Amino acid sequence: MLDISLDSDPYSTFLFAMRSPKTKEKVVGRLRMFFDFVRIPEGTMDQRSKIFIDKGKNDQKWAFIRII
Repeated sequence: MLDISLDSDPYSTFLFAMRSPKTKEKVVGRLRMFFDFVRIPEGTMDQRSKIFIDKGKNDQKWAFIRII
């Protein structure tokens, strides 16, 4: 069984289960659009994911509203 730490890179963990390159491509594109929509600053997807995670940890209501 593979042990994935919850402290690992959130973006890599998110992509881990997707085997199909086409699925990954579509999901990454949609995630990029989501980050643009919620005004996560430009940067690598890894950086943007970490920003979203940090903001969500500090303000769960903010994260919930953005996802809804």
